[in-house]
Amino acid sequence: MTCTSLALFGSSVAGASGINPLKPVDTSSPRATVKSLLDAIDRTEKAYAGYHANQNSITQRAAKREQDKLLRMLDLSEIASSLRAGAGRDALVFLVDIIKRLDLPNLDTIPDAAAVKAKDGPSKWRFPETELVIARVDKGPRTGEYLFAPKTIERAGEFHELIAGFPVKLQTRFASWSIIHTQDHGWLIPHAWVDGLPESLKLTFLDTPIWKICLTLLCAVVCAGLVFGWLRLRRNMAGDDTLSVSFRAFLDVAFLIGILFGFEYFVNDQVNLLGRFALVFASAITVCIYLASAWAAWIASCLIAELMLLTPAFYDDKMNAHWLRVTAGMIGIFGGGFILAYGTQKMGLPLLGLLAGLGVGGIAVALAAQSSIENLIAGANLYSDRPLKIGDLFRYGDVLGFVESIGLRSTRIRGLDRTLISVPNTELAKTTVTNLSDRDQMLFRHRLDLRYETSSDQLRYFVHAAQDYLARHKSVSKDLIPSRVHVVAFESSAITIEVFAYIKTKERSEFLNLQQELLLQLAEFVHDAGTGFAFPSQTIYLTRDSGIDPNRKQELGGLMAQNDRNDSRV
Repeated sequence: MTCTSLALFGSSVAGASGINPLKPVDTSSPRATVKSLLDAIDRTEKAYAGYHANQNSITQRAAKREQDKLLRMLDLSEIASSLRAGAGRDALVFLVDIIKRLDLPNLDTIPDAAAVKAKDGPSKWRFPETELVIARVDKGPRTGEYLFAPKTIERAGEFHELIAGFPVKLQTRFASWSIIHTQDHGWLIPHAWVDGLPESLKLTFLDTPIWKICLTLLCAVVCAGLVFGWLRLRRNMAGDDTLSVSFRAFLDVAFLIGILFGFEYFVNDQVNLLGRFALVFASAITVCIYLASAWAAWIASCLIAELMLLTPAFYDDKMNAHWLRVTAGMIGIFGGGFILAYGTQKMGLPLLGLLAGLGVGGIAVALAAQSSIENLIAGANLYSDRPLKIGDLFRYGDVLGFVESIGLRSTRIRGLDRTLISVPNTELAKTTVTNLSDRDQMLFRHRLDLRYETSSDQLRYFVHAAQDYLARHKSVSKDLIPSRVHVVAFESSAITIEVFAYIKTKERSEFLNLQQELLLQLAEFVHDAGTGFAFPSQTIYLTRDSGIDPNRKQELGGLMAQNDRNDSRV
């Protein structure tokens, strides 16, 4: 499309409507705001008349756009952002009905832009003989604009009750906006259905027609049924592993959030709630959406962690996997807390005051939870130093077991008798911990007791055979201290031989098998040497001692005499 054709197209659109749709609402002075208000009322009523004559989504959106321009003339800065739409529409309907019943002054008597720019220009203007005030905004993105003051908006319902019975002085298409908008609804609900309702259902409760309240509650029941049905349907999804459980939980919360947004859209745009019931609904649906969003943030962080665990960097590292889950959980908690904090701010709660209160209370909580904080820091130290990993066999004092989990407060140990032991992280960080799973090799060290009847030749045969066997065995280490077999002691009832070697394995089950193999082979060497293992016993000798050999006695006598002569010389 050429520039010329674009210009012709734009002029044709402007000519068809007579109004530039991009023209902003003029609120530069009290006079401009009042004039914009009267013009917008006329355009809005035309749009709503067109919508009622031809009910569809296009005409409804057109009417809503015109109403939104009217809302631009209200200073809603003091109303919680989550409630502004409902509270603004309520106040707008009341203000329009009020203005229709007032004796409006001539526009020339209302301060214009020139008066505003003057040195002593007015900061606000009041409708004659009323408390309706148009005031200049002094802060925020709309600074300098003249809008209906927050106090006027707050008391609009009160003013409407006082003047509702007075005659209409401003000739318009609708005598009462409050009646029209209270019973109004979206294009998905046919007018014929509403017109055919009993008059009792058209009565109002909490400023809302009873039929709208009933329809809202019915929609809530339908949404609850959809959520319940989804939960029953997804029970058939396979997989009990952590990733599958996290994925199903994420689908659940995503479905719930979708239902909540759909519910909110239908009630706000189709049922078109107004009044105090609308404010109650807006607060309730906002709370539900932000709670579900906080839940979704936590589940999403856990799901991302489980997906990361499928990567090679985490697949075989149980310690990293455990702390990734812990970190993801903490990120999810902080993320959910941020969403809830943002939600409270949107609902108009004093977030800064709440945080200040939490800060003061946090000191008391920190003092009360001092041990928990110490355990948390100790847990982080255990992760950084890594003396233990998930699945490690270790000894702590009299406790021997496998590490099952390292939490924020304590470490859980599965004992060899399958009992579960919880040890505070601070105790593990302060004491000596023996990690049996981190051994690169395992020690084979045994003392064999042989009978005293074993001869020196038999001992030499056993030592040589055992040493040669260990040197040739493929699972015995040659890198560290070499294997050795030595006669180390003559005990009270046995000759003790020590066998020392390192076995090249980290797995305890494999070590036990190799240890069994070595011990059985050593037993065979003992049998081959013609001797046997000793056991605690006492030997009674019944033979007489033959004494010293005569030749040896004579030799010893000569040595003793020589020693005596040497001593006498000294």
